[in-house]
Amino acid sequence: MLGETQSDALRRRLSLRLTALENAVVIEDALEQCKQKEGRIPEFGELVDSGYLDELPADPYGGEWELLPNGRVFSTSKFAEMRGK
Repeated sequence: MLGETQSDALRRRLSLRLTALENAVVIEDALEQCKQKEGRIPEFGELVDSGYLDELPADPYGGEWELLPNGRVFSTSKFAEMRGK
């Protein structure tokens, strides 16, 4: 869709969504690597401190990342642009 759309506005929204999803996957991959090595799901700060991530990727929507009990990553932004931005 991103490569096919003629709309600049839609292209921007799709690109933002793709970045958000890619960042969530980067975090989840690091969590899984740490879980495999350490035998537990770490906190986000541990991923950086232990070298699994250089830094915690930002949510391009401005939300905060949260770790769900099942090890999945969630953002408080719900991947939606905040009003007034």
